[in-house]
Amino acid sequence: MANISRYISAILLTVLFPASFCLAQSLQLPESSDLLAVTMIPSVPAPGDFVTVDLQSYQNDLNKATISWTLNKGAPQTARGLKHFEFSVGGVGSVTTLLIRIQTYEGETISRNISIRPGNIDLLWEASTYAPPLYPGKTLYTPQSDVKIVAMPNLVDERGVKIDSKDLIFEWKLNGKLLQDSSGFGKDVIFVTGPSVIKTMVIDVVASSLSGNTKAKGNLSLNETSPFVLFYENNPLLGTFYEKALPSEFTLAGKEITLTAVPFFFSTLKRDSNIFYSWTLNGNVVPEETRSAITLRKDTQEAGESAIGLEVKSVGKIFQFSRNSLLMKFGETVAPSATF
Repeated sequence: MANISRYISAILLTVLFPASFCLAQSLQLPESSDLLAVTMIPSVPAPGDFVTVDLQSYQNDLNKATISWTLNKGAPQTARGLKHFEFSVGGVGSVTTLLIRIQTYEGETISRNISIRPGNIDLLWEASTYAPPLYPGKTLYTPQSDVKIVAMPNLVDERGVKIDSKDLIFEWKLNGKLLQDSSGFGKDVIFVTGPSVIKTMVIDVVASSLSGNTKAKGNLSLNETSPFVLFYENNPLLGTFYEKALPSEFTLAGKEITLTAVPFFFSTLKRDSNIFYSWTLNGNVVPEETRSAITLRKDTQEAGESAIGLEVKSVGKIFQFSRNSLLMKFGETVAPSATF
């Protein structure tokens, strides 16, 4: 199964402030006595990310201050009013340190120390929808379908040891709403049901260690697709030719043909389970045919054609439906063609 995954960033973010300073994800809460706010974008860098840091003081005029930035204990960059700094973080598990030292015009010294340990999380998702045998892709997410999402974090702690997902606390949100029952310790898997209309489903997740020093946050957007139905020939000896769907027009080569309708991406494990089929022949409903297969026979020697229609509905999920039609010609010698 082809996996569609979204790369999610995560870091070990340790900011050494005075005890009175409360650490926030965006580093924007000026609750220390010096009222200095540090804003880092992105707040949770991925490996190799380009990062910007900005300073803002609610007490001192930083334009007059001498500000020094020291990256990874290297040579400091110092200038008056240097409130903005840029750098790139390393690979997974590497540590990037940034020391900020401010000498105010009044003679006060303010320091901040930031440590970043980037990691990543792979989010894998799987829709509980139907596809036929030999289908080359994964089943897709459609309105009202159930989706399984698995978080696979690659995070390391202060000792450089990888943290098992079962030792992390997960907080999941769906379209901005907290999934309280799905969140908690070791809950790296969630099951969600898509909305009734075609729209994007946005999933946010934050994973953190028990200490709170190692944290991952990320976001996944799933775009809905519409379910559809295709027709295949069902041969009594060889079975259904799943490798090629019938085109919208085909010629009946023999005296009869059995058509099998395949409902792609409906919420079912079997095509005749929880699915209602309504067949029509030349505009007339065929009441006795309510399953996925129908057999059609030629009852004349003359050339002609018949219009075959089908409406497919999911039982209990009213927004999962599809229609399709075929034009079957008979009495001619033209060989049918078909494509998957």
